[in-house]
Amino acid sequence: MKTPKDQHYDELLILKTIAETLNQSNDMEQMLQKTLMKLLELTQMQTGWIFLLQKESVYELSADHRLPPALSRDDKNPMRCSDCLCQRLYVTGGLNQAVTIIECERLYNAITQCTGETHNLTHHATTPITVRGERLGLLNVGSPGKEHFSKEELTLLESVAYQLGTAIERVRLYEQKEKQAVDDISRFIINYYTIGTK
Repeated sequence: MKTPKDQHYDELLILKTIAETLNQSNDMEQMLQKTLMKLLELTQMQTGWIFLLQKESVYELSADHRLPPALSRDDKNPMRCSDCLCQRLYVTGGLNQAVTIIECERLYNAITQCTGETHNLTHHATTPITVRGERLGLLNVGSPGKEHFSKEELTLLESVAYQLGTAIERVRLYEQKEKQAVDDISRFIINYYTIGTK
């Protein structure tokens, strides 16, 4: 049995490792995928996925790891084809902190419609990803048979989600700078040849 001091050290180590992982890439997809995989490994969770909010109420599956067959079938179509309770709650402002989703709509539909094996995954934790109050997306993690996430687990997930929010903003700013640099070079070349042909 771990002492509270041991558990606190483990949580700090998880946050440190996640921070290191987030700082290793300027590629959004790669960064999210590596971070999700590392988080699952460190927390000993079985599966997880990240949705990023692209525009008002439109989500994109941006990272996932070890989805059960019911969610990964048809090129992960169940994760792309419609919204779900946690997404609707998030968009309407009803999801402001990490919570245990008691009955995941996607998993429930898979079970009731017999569309694939869920490997006994029924619940997951959902954590909003934000930066300065701006909604960016959702981090979801779960394990087969796990029906409850402790206050400590949810707090840890919220800490990781805050790190994710800052990293997502950093990568988006980097991508904007890169695009601006390419646009500037393109304008320079066009102007150079336009002036040169006159």
